Amino acid sequence: MRLPTIIKLPQHHRFNFKPRFWDQDKEELQERIERAKREAGKASAVNENGEYVPLIKGQMRGYMSSNFQSDTRHKETQKANARFVIILAILGFIAYYLFY
Repeated sequence: MRLPTIIKLPQHHRFNFKPRFWDQDKEELQERIERAKREAGKASAVNENGEYVPLIKGQMRGYMSSNFQSDTRHKETQKANARFVIILAILGFIAYYLFY
């Protein structure tokens, strides 16, 4: 038996979503485009066996180059150091004022 509570927690909800629209022409067009890409020699995300083949293998390094990372890291480090020096100076002035 459950004890009464003040706070009522939301219950888990399940939704039965059934799509009402299916565009057969669009699906056929996509299949033709995929077939044309395969014939042209371009790789697709799914090979003939139905296995997933990533298209962006090794490209993440190109997008996030070391120059971008080092520039951003350098700027953030400079900001953090400046904040630290300012806080240290303020605390030093407060300590000087209180003790001398």
